Amino acid sequence: MSFGFIKHIMTGACMVLYCHLGYGQQSIPDKSVLTTPLAGARITEKAVQSITAYNNIRSGSVEYIAGKSVILESGFHVAEGAIFVARIDSVIQQVDVASVNSDITLSTDGGHDHTKLFLSAYPNPYSEDTQIEYWLPKATAVSVSVFNEKGVEVARILDNESQSKGGHKVTFASGRLPSGTYLCTVNTSTEKKTHKVIKQ
Repeated sequence: MSFGFIKHIMTGACMVLYCHLGYGQQSIPDKSVLTTPLAGARITEKAVQSITAYNNIRSGSVEYIAGKSVILESGFHVAEGAIFVARIDSVIQQVDVASVNSDITLSTDGGHDHTKLFLSAYPNPYSEDTQIEYWLPKATAVSVSVFNEKGVEVARILDNESQSKGGHKVTFASGRLPSGTYLCTVNTSTEKKTHKVIKQ
């Protein structure tokens, strides 16, 4: 029986690291590379095999759960007062890339129906960062994620965060991610939109 491994190369941060087996969860990526800062009351990142983190934990309680490894690389940081937990746990089911690709919506003009969820990104193509812009027709909980072409989640920008009706903007800082095509996805309680962006 393998317990996997947790690797951390940071100093001066307050963390809890532990292993446990027997946990199962639906709709999670196979591997996840996290580069975007996280902040919130409670955020959980999960991956079937591994999580590699370069990001900052700014506030709240953040937990990383992976089946085989959690790797905290140079640049990973937990701010004072934030709580971070890394867990090796058995988790199942990869994101269905077919369902992600079938939802691609490309914006061709500046107009949109304000009664529906709208999603765009600029610049696109981009070299480092791109701004993900979206319109919410009503107040709702929102999750914003980015997937690579294989359907693996590479960034979780928002995780079930309550937001008001209207326009919103977040930054996808791709950092160490390679050039290629990525799928920015916005999920609410009633709608889902996916927008293709290209990193040069």
